[in-house]
Amino acid sequence: MDNQQKDLKQNPKNPLRNNKLGRNLLIFLVIFIVIISFFNFIKIGSAVREEKVSYTTFLQMVEKDQISKVIIRGQVIEGKVSDRYIVKTFAPMIQSLSRC
Repeated sequence: MDNQQKDLKQNPKNPLRNNKLGRNLLIFLVIFIVIISFFNFIKIGSAVREEKVSYTTFLQMVEKDQISKVIIRGQVIEGKVSDRYIVKTFAPMIQSLSRC
């Protein structure tokens, strides 16, 4: 072994020894990215699908008992078809027949 190799092994401030810290940080970074990617994959897979339908189609779905729950917020009407499927429609404007 030549003197240069001996100095590298014996010197505690050797940059090659400090490379362990960089390697460990890289491993933790890769593990972190894998975990975040996994959670994003699960989140995307469990997303609720929402579809806009006409008011007439919505009423037909209600009559056929395809909608289990209805939420009305002003003119916006949402119907729960299943755990991952919601339909949304807008109630028509009803004009008053008598005008003052």
